[in-house]
Amino acid sequence: MVTSDSRLRLGIDLGGTKTEAVVIRLGSDAPEILARMRRATEREAGYDAIVAGTAKLIGDVAALAGLRALPPMGVGMPGSVTKRGADGVRSELPLVKK
Repeated sequence: MVTSDSRLRLGIDLGGTKTEAVVIRLGSDAPEILARMRRATEREAGYDAIVAGTAKLIGDVAALAGLRALPPMGVGMPGSVTKRGADGVRSELPLVKK
């Protein structure tokens, strides 16, 4: 198992056809890929299934990399950002439009 390493990062690419996850270790030259996994995005299964599948993928790629805890992570996904919720009320945090 990997111990606490401040150079570790986890990235998620959530797309319409596939979801990919990667664990890297930042280095002076180039990031070192420790683990990478890709799965089909089950769009027909709906929002809850996509969220659950993404959470499972995160846990699986972290385990494959030998991590005991999740490092900082970033998510790339399609969509535009708004400061208004579906009810029209202004949000302090940016929200992704459906």
